[in-house]
Amino acid sequence: MKRSLIFWIVFFVLTLFSCGGGGSSGDGADPEENKTPSASNLLISPSSPMTSDNLVASYDYDDPEGDSEGGSEIRWYNNGALQDGYNNKLTVQSSATQKGQGWYFTVRPKDGDDLGELVKSGSVTIQNSPPVADAGPNQVIFEGEGVVLNGSDSDDPDGKEDIDSYEWKQISGYGVSLGWANEDQATFTAPSAGPGGKKLEFELTIKDEESEASIDKCVVFVIKPVSLDKEKVEDILYTAYAGIGYMDKDDPDDDEVLYDVMFDDPNSLMGSIYQDVFVYVYAHPLQYLAEFNKLISGQPATLAFDHKDGSKVLYHAELDITPEDTGFDYYKFTATLYIDFKTEGYLHNGCTYSGDDGTDDLVADIIGYYDLSGPTEFWMFMLRSLRIEVFDSLEAFYPSENVTVTYDQWGISYDVYYGLDDPIDNRDELNLEILPVAAGLTYSPRDFRDYTLGGSFSIDGNVYTFGDGFHYVQQETLISIDGTLSIPGLNGSVAIDTPDDIIRSSEGIWTSGKMSITSEDSVDVEFHEDGSAVFTGDLGSWSVNNWQYALAPY
Repeated sequence: MKRSLIFWIVFFVLTLFSCGGGGSSGDGADPEENKTPSASNLLISPSSPMTSDNLVASYDYDDPEGDSEGGSEIRWYNNGALQDGYNNKLTVQSSATQKGQGWYFTVRPKDGDDLGELVKSGSVTIQNSPPVADAGPNQVIFEGEGVVLNGSDSDDPDGKEDIDSYEWKQISGYGVSLGWANEDQATFTAPSAGPGGKKLEFELTIKDEESEASIDKCVVFVIKPVSLDKEKVEDILYTAYAGIGYMDKDDPDDDEVLYDVMFDDPNSLMGSIYQDVFVYVYAHPLQYLAEFNKLISGQPATLAFDHKDGSKVLYHAELDITPEDTGFDYYKFTATLYIDFKTEGYLHNGCTYSGDDGTDDLVADIIGYYDLSGPTEFWMFMLRSLRIEVFDSLEAFYPSENVTVTYDQWGISYDVYYGLDDPIDNRDELNLEILPVAAGLTYSPRDFRDYTLGGSFSIDGNVYTFGDGFHYVQQETLISIDGTLSIPGLNGSVAIDTPDDIIRSSEGIWTSGKMSITSEDSVDVEFHEDGSAVFTGDLGSWSVNNWQYALAPY
């Protein structure tokens, strides 16, 4: 009886649990406790922020059950104080931070239901931001006027009061005396402009309380004012264009005299003689063996020879070379090429050059690289930049145009932006020479050139004068021009600037961009893809079609 009773009691209990009795939930399953998520790898970017940087929080979220994140609590603290405005935000705007503050954030991750443990990031300290110098805009000033260099728009992300010092200095052009050079605004009196005007360049350096510095530059064009008219403006435009324009010697409509005199012929002449020096010395190796051995060992050397027609000496050339060790097989060098033309005259590219016997008529300062490490057939000299000075002892006669050109301290500087650490090993990517095509040389597709002009010359008595530092820059298809100049009959000078880069097509057509011409009157010139130029300003508005041919003065 007892065994039967025990059996039924056990049977009842087992049946009760199998049926979900004893306070079971509706589905019969006992619920498991939810596992909370976690946050890790809390970071603030950047790790050394300045006041100009936003603070950006990041972290890794993990949930052991794979639940998606939802409702995590993010809190930002500045020097330990909660920043309520950035609750649940990953980014703090730079405008909310100041130098010296310490920032961190915390996260309590949530999976939509439950919060995990609070985790704190490391702290970052807001670093000093360097100031931003602003030397003000370029200015066109008449000679004798007072000039103010205005750096008052310079600023500092940490607050303008953080700017600790200002320093103005002149870096190029005719020297002037600066007043208040250690204030935000410096002053000076514009000097006499001279016949072609002057270009003065200034540099402003500002420092903050941490001695971090910023530099900016500005240019002041000093001119002798003159009233302009439409014809003079057009002649000025063409003169500025001739310096970096595209001239086709096979096109009878393409005037080339002005271009030749300004750029092509002095360079072609210098380049031809530079090459003649090496052709001659390579042909007479024993005569120059001692000098080349000096160059191979990195010692200064002189290469000189007389160019003769029979027994007549047409010019004497002397090239002084000073090497500089680069740590590679090649040397960087500086050199000066002296050229003395004789009175008999030397014919080059259809032009006869004559000079004063015994006087250096043309001098070129050269910077480049040479590699003499292998057999002589692989020796190489590469030009990097040069400065050519043509003196008033030189005269050039163009018989085809019956034009005589006389020079008066005419100078041209050239530079090429290689943009490469090793110019020798990357020579195929470079301008192998920086002289014009007329010298028998070619450019690579990376056609970056920087020209600076100064001085004057006359073509049949018509005088062109350029202020020192008249500047052309061509970076492949982009052109910029600035400086001062005077043209025949102007009796004053103008300032030239290109506020918008000029775009040049592969055919040499200026297809867009703007040039400003300023004296007593100001005129802007806009260039269009159809080859037209549109003039607007104090003289009204007009346009010239195909202006690159139509405005040629010769």
